[in-house]
Amino acid sequence: MAYHSPLRYPGGKGLLLTFVRKVVRRCTPPINTYIEPFAGGAAVAIGLLQAQDVEAAVIGDADPAIAAFWRAALNSPEKLAERIAECDVTIDTWHEQHDILSQGPTGDDLALGFAAFFLNRTNYSGVLRARPIGGLKQEGPWSLDCRFNKHNLLRRLNTVAGLAGRIVVYEGDAVALLKSIDTYAQEPFFIYADPPYLTKSTDLYMDTMTYASHQDLACALQRSNNRWMVSYDADDRVPGELYPEARILRFGLRHSAGRAHRGQELMAFSPNCPVGTATAQLRGAQWLDQSDST
Repeated sequence: MAYHSPLRYPGGKGLLLTFVRKVVRRCTPPINTYIEPFAGGAAVAIGLLQAQDVEAAVIGDADPAIAAFWRAALNSPEKLAERIAECDVTIDTWHEQHDILSQGPTGDDLALGFAAFFLNRTNYSGVLRARPIGGLKQEGPWSLDCRFNKHNLLRRLNTVAGLAGRIVVYEGDAVALLKSIDTYAQEPFFIYADPPYLTKSTDLYMDTMTYASHQDLACALQRSNNRWMVSYDADDRVPGELYPEARILRFGLRHSAGRAHRGQELMAFSPNCPVGTATAQLRGAQWLDQSDST
């Protein structure tokens, strides 16, 4: 399936879409609502909705700028598209949008959302608070607009706008979101959490989680009756401390933050998550405990 998120995001989790689709489609009863507490580019949510694998999605993000972008893309798609079509992709515009992002939320989702979008498409690795591609003096090997194909991006935004009635945007803490959805026990949810890395997350995310926050997330997921999966960088604390009772899969994934490379990641699953043969979609997938994970 084509990648349809308008945003670039560190980690490239859109590459996991085929795997997540296979797991979701194995669930019985069928999943109605997909929950992504750390949405970022929300590529998995968009893919599941487009494929009709789920009826609705809740995408959450603690970064007000990313949440503002998604609200603008869903609630004011024509105005956002107009700004994108008419903007000059220059270093002067970069400075303007950088200043808007630095001011933080003002109640204007369109302004903050566009700033987040512009910086995501023009900064190194898509990191909002990084430096511009090509540098401030534009002396690098790549120009500022090398990731800003307006025709392609407007097409992706149009795809998102077509899903507006099926997506809910949640701005705030992931644990609070998980606790709120667990009050609807009759609804078959599927949760995919992709929190900031345990290591080097300050380079990638505005809202870096403390280790205590990672522990709170692990507790919230493991207390949930819903099916869930959570992905992490390959850190011994994941199986050793955070998810000691969970089934954990190690696999390879291409990363785009900094210099592109293939890294090792871990994914933990709820006991009722029907992974099965979907692991064939992941490069070098291996269960840490070598257990049968049906």
